[in-house]
Amino acid sequence: MIQNDRDRDRPSAEEIKRQEEGIRAVVQFCQNRVDCRRVQLLTYFGEVFSPDDCHNSCDNCLDSTEVVTQDVTEAALNAIKLVKSLTQTGNVTQNYCIDVFRGGNTRDIKQRNHQNHPQYGAGRHMNRDALDRLFGQLLTSEVFCVVSVQNNSGWHNNYLEVSYDPLGAFPYN
Repeated sequence: MIQNDRDRDRPSAEEIKRQEEGIRAVVQFCQNRVDCRRVQLLTYFGEVFSPDDCHNSCDNCLDSTEVVTQDVTEAALNAIKLVKSLTQTGNVTQNYCIDVFRGGNTRDIKQRNHQNHPQYGAGRHMNRDALDRLFGQLLTSEVFCVVSVQNNSGWHNNYLEVSYDPLGAFPYN
């Protein structure tokens, strides 16, 4: 539906990208069976909510399935380095950052020469869902923030930025 073949109804490339990112956000929400639903929903709308305030009233908080905890500190630090570095040369979306972090082989990455970035492929050992959750947690923790910029068509594109340096004077390069 997004990529309608009829020329007169075909949305702009920016609109297609915005809609695809929206679909990805919905899919991520549906597939996330660990994080509090209320935290996820309110984060999407730019609000902060503590999972403790949910009081086990959502399906994920009620679920007693064992959750495997994994230390992703190194991946998180590399993700922060990547986003900080990429945003110094322009706007980037969360999905683009994840693609670079996973070592994607897209035309956009090649055109921007990001296949030579020090953090290119640093997250290739993690699957897409895990990386979506990692970046989502960095957003929820307010290490990352989303900046909305209106495009020429009047739609808003959401770009990722580093909100603050969690370690103080963190060496991003």
